[in-house]
Amino acid sequence: MNLTGPQHDSGLIITPRREARDCAILLYTQLSEFNPNKLSMFAFACVCGNYDAVKEAIESGTAPDLIATQTPFQYGFLVITVLGARIRARWSDNMHRRLHILNYLIGSGAPLDTPDIFGYTALCQVYANTGYRDDEGE
Repeated sequence: MNLTGPQHDSGLIITPRREARDCAILLYTQLSEFNPNKLSMFAFACVCGNYDAVKEAIESGTAPDLIATQTPFQYGFLVITVLGARIRARWSDNMHRRLHILNYLIGSGAPLDTPDIFGYTALCQVYANTGYRDDEGE
C-alpha cells in the first residue's frame, strides 16, 4: 500500500526511469528537497523522533498500515525513521528516541525488508550512512 499523494509526497519528485547510477544521484540530490512537513502525521512523528506519538497512534489504531510506504520513493516507516535521524541529526541531541521508535515499529509488525524504489531497505540506509568500509576499502 502506497500512501503517496500530494499530501504525503514529502516534496520529492520522480522523473522518468533512469539507470541505477542516475537513480543514486537522484536520491542524494533530492534528499535536500525532503520536507517532513509534507508527510502524514504518523510519518512526521517517525522523522522527528516522537516516540510517544508513534506509540499512541499504533496503540489507538490510528496509525497507517505498517507495511505501507510514503513518498514517490516508496519509503517504508523504518526508512523514514532512519532518514529522519540522518537528515535531522544536526537538530537532535537524542538519537536514542529513533532507536526506540525503530524497535517499537519492528515489534509492531513493520517489515524489515521493505525496499524503496532503488531497492534499499532501512538496514541499507543505516549501512550507507555509517561510513563503514571493509578491509579492502569497499
